Amino acid sequence: FHSRGIDYRTKGDNDRAIENYSEALRLNPNHAGALVARGAAYRSKREYDLAIADYDEAIRLEPRNYEAFNNRGNVYRAKRNYDRAIQDFNEAIRLNPNYALSFVNRGLAYRSKGEYERAIQDHDKAIRLNPSFVSAYRNRGGIRFEQGNFAAAAQDFAKAAELDPSNLYSPLWLYLSERRAGQRGQAGLESLPQQIDLGKWPGAVITFYLGKIDEKTMYAAAENPEPKKKTEQICEANFYSAEAKLLKGETTEAIPLLRAAAKDCPPTFFEARFAHAELKRLGIGQ
Repeated sequence: FHSRGIDYRTKGDNDRAIENYSEALRLNPNHAGALVARGAAYRSKREYDLAIADYDEAIRLEPRNYEAFNNRGNVYRAKRNYDRAIQDFNEAIRLNPNYALSFVNRGLAYRSKGEYERAIQDHDKAIRLNPSFVSAYRNRGGIRFEQGNFAAAAQDFAKAAELDPSNLYSPLWLYLSERRAGQRGQAGLESLPQQIDLGKWPGAVITFYLGKIDEKTMYAAAENPEPKKKTEQICEANFYSAEAKLLKGETTEAIPLLRAAAKDCPPTFFEARFAHAELKRLGIGQ
């Protein structure tokens, strides 16, 4: 039942996953692994209190379960209780000092508190522990972009793109970082592997930045029959359209688009964070 729950979760079916984890726990109430796994499924459904209850019980059963502390920290971070999240990440790191993921997660909590230098230090540590940790490079690049350290951000996004060439967001952020750093910025977009399908979002943003389609066509590509996906892609289109206008010096036209991205994009999206940072750099309230 535990293994089948994992399979359903891999398919994105959190409800069926929870059913199977719950049956595993009915048969074995001391199965800490099933509690941790069910907590992760509850977190994906944003049922944060249920997730925390599962992690609490897993930790009671296995006080040295660093994954349970790390995962509970992520739930507290999602609830914006950053200090409490950091406490859990600290404990996960104490129990396993080589667990690179906890350093990344603690760094993101510090970033949310505006403690950028501590956030960078944690990502540095994660990369030392795991030099191929794509998310660590991507997140560190995001923090540096927010800080306005565009040249350093470009280096991180270039590494992320190298390690995971199938992800289209890293080359987009690389392009913007290089342009903001005063570089041409086109190379990363023009040298994408030929097998990459630009027909899938955010491929339209790349073709827009390459001058192959206009803004209206980019927005049309962001439309999606699934309401949640449509909202997310339109909010991203607003951000990338705003960035194109900023690069052309059209600040007045960019501001409402940045405000829309900051408001409508989920707070975990880079586009939301970057939009907030751009508005702050412009000295404009949201």
